[in-house]
Amino acid sequence: MDRRKLMIYTGMLIAGITAGYICLERHRPVEGILLLAGIAGSFAAISEQIGKEYGMTRKQLRVMLLFLMVGFFNFALNYNRYYTDETLLKRDQIAFKEMKILHVREQEKYIAYEGTAHLPSGRRRILCRDYSENRSPLSVGTVARVSGELSLPEEARNPGCFNYRLHLKGKGIVYTVNAQGIRTRSISRRPTDVFHRKLQQRRNDFLDKFRHRPTVRGFLKGILFGDRGELEEETYREFTENGTAHILAVSGLHVGFLIALLNALARKRKYWKITMGIFLVLILYGELTEWSPSTLRAVLIAILSMSGMYLNRAFDLTTGTAAAAFGVLMVQPYQLFQTGFIMSYLAILGMAFLTRPLSHFLGEGLASLMSLQMMMIPFQIYAFNRFNPLTVLINLPIIFLASVLVPCGVILFLFSGLISSGGIPAESISRLTELLVGLNRMLHMNGSLSGSFTSAGTAELILFYLILLFLSSELFRVMVLRRDGTNLRRLFLILTIPALLLVLGFRNPLAGAEVVFIDVGQGDAIHLRSGGKNVLIDGGGDSKRNVGTGTLQPYLLKNGARTLDLSICTHLHMDHYRGVQALSEVLPVKAFALPGVYRGLPETPKGARLLRRGEVIRISDEMSVKVLWPESEELPGGVTEAESSDENLLNGVYRIDYRGIRILVTGDLLEEGEADMVKYYAGTQELRCDVLKVAHHGSHSSSSEAFLDAVRPKAAVIQVGKKNRYGHPHRETLEKLKRRNIPVYRNDRHGAIGLRVRRNKILIDRMMN
Repeated sequence: MDRRKLMIYTGMLIAGITAGYICLERHRPVEGILLLAGIAGSFAAISEQIGKEYGMTRKQLRVMLLFLMVGFFNFALNYNRYYTDETLLKRDQIAFKEMKILHVREQEKYIAYEGTAHLPSGRRRILCRDYSENRSPLSVGTVARVSGELSLPEEARNPGCFNYRLHLKGKGIVYTVNAQGIRTRSISRRPTDVFHRKLQQRRNDFLDKFRHRPTVRGFLKGILFGDRGELEEETYREFTENGTAHILAVSGLHVGFLIALLNALARKRKYWKITMGIFLVLILYGELTEWSPSTLRAVLIAILSMSGMYLNRAFDLTTGTAAAAFGVLMVQPYQLFQTGFIMSYLAILGMAFLTRPLSHFLGEGLASLMSLQMMMIPFQIYAFNRFNPLTVLINLPIIFLASVLVPCGVILFLFSGLISSGGIPAESISRLTELLVGLNRMLHMNGSLSGSFTSAGTAELILFYLILLFLSSELFRVMVLRRDGTNLRRLFLILTIPALLLVLGFRNPLAGAEVVFIDVGQGDAIHLRSGGKNVLIDGGGDSKRNVGTGTLQPYLLKNGARTLDLSICTHLHMDHYRGVQALSEVLPVKAFALPGVYRGLPETPKGARLLRRGEVIRISDEMSVKVLWPESEELPGGVTEAESSDENLLNGVYRIDYRGIRILVTGDLLEEGEADMVKYYAGTQELRCDVLKVAHHGSHSSSSEAFLDAVRPKAAVIQVGKKNRYGHPHRETLEKLKRRNIPVYRNDRHGAIGLRVRRNKILIDRMMN
């Protein structure tokens, strides 16, 4: 089959899936249908205008449009397959009692089970986590009784951030459950389940030979089997920042090492029995790694390549890549949105398209590695917001050591029953692993070479890769050789329409918002951006998770902020301050500011700017923040320094003024503070606002009738965590707002909330509808 045809047909399938994703997952049906029509119309125009000159027939056009529609409807069918709502969830919850375990992964803090359950909505795949103290892994094929509440995985609650629900859909998982209890009901005796149990036990027995060396055990589990559950967090961070983490996800590199070993053992003989034996080993290795996207791609391409060699048929990397992607996406179109899938295929596309042009300058060996890295770097920056400029050089020794460790590790695994944990082979593997980890740590240089980068938009990234692939394609080379500038310009002009529709479909719902109420869970965080400046008022915080690195840093980098010009805190309660405190360790925060009442208190951060009532902080020509409270820099009456640990008594109140619109930020202002403010500002318009950030997460201890009457907001925002243990927002507070016909926007229901001001009107955007 002509490789260009196969690549184009696969590309049209991907385009159809993308249009379906925009239409259904992003809830933008108009943009999705327009993109579908735009792609179809553009390729019809290309066929009419330049098709005859470059070999595109009407029959090929019809096939292309067929695959476009196949991609769209295949995604729609899978979307419907995974669809659930509150009614289905409640019905499934009542029926959920047991599940059959298909995969087991031991993590540091829990054991993760993937399994299936027969529920009223159908056969559902479930991710179950066991956090119990005396947990021990159940085996594959076990039918387990589970007590716990089913829930839907979290969607992205802030723009540009990780969508866990979409990630799990790529694995076919619909529900998650944190098990309160899990025990065996029965064990399947089916041959496939027995085989998987034996394979699981064999893998565990092999890893147990390194149980006294947790670093070695965790690393081998990652590099040989693609499971990073026991890998030390610091080690993984070093590999990620060096750009060498790809060796910890079983990929074509690993399969290539394995094939090279098998070919060496077979002395490159092409007997069909040897070929089938290699196929069986590859499939067994796929089973061991639970068929990660990169493993599946690598094994499929390897089988196609070896089949071509055995049948004396020509094979090229582009054909294999297209065929593998086509097969995977027809079975599971949600794989297209998995980071592992994307990185796996970008790497192979880089080698297929860029190696030849680069080999004229670098030689084939170095060009192959360079092409892979050049293709991966833009996506790595987009996905992880980190980049090390020396990543290509660092990869050279790391890949060399991995090329020795992987085949040696596989051989040791195959003969692990004959080898003791303290023997020479196990000791040699341990030393080699320690050498590889140690070398990567040395080259990491405490992260001094890698830096944080902001992300491009999704559509912009897609367009960059499409242009890069086109400029590296045979079609472009032929056009250049023919000096066919007319058709080249015509081609780019025709494709402008679907490109613009793609940008529209992937637009950030809060891209134009100057004020964003970030969803940090149970806490406050407000991002102000104007005139190229980025300011944060409060920064959330939690005792069980790092809001700074887990929420604020990715949100800011995904939304164009590499630094914070100023962080203003209302007070030093954990859910307002700890997040930005942690953020300052990984992202530059140029200045901190606090209410002046903190002057001289022991908990006041060193170097913090202390604000006085009436002070105005100018962010840009259009935006400023005015300090309204506390009244003075003295501790409130009756409050001693020892009692100042009740941070709510020291709470600051700020007013954001932007293009004639006022937003009142109240922190955790209590009812007595509200009364004092109403009395102090009586007869003035200082408290009047258009948008009120409701105090204390909507608690009943705030938002008094007198305060709401003085403020008279047109809209209210409540920063509150989903299913928080405090019962916020309080029903009484919501009723007060409802009686005044004040629309309420909440982080727990709407995710991040953005405010835009256009022609003196407030436009409110929500991350989730």
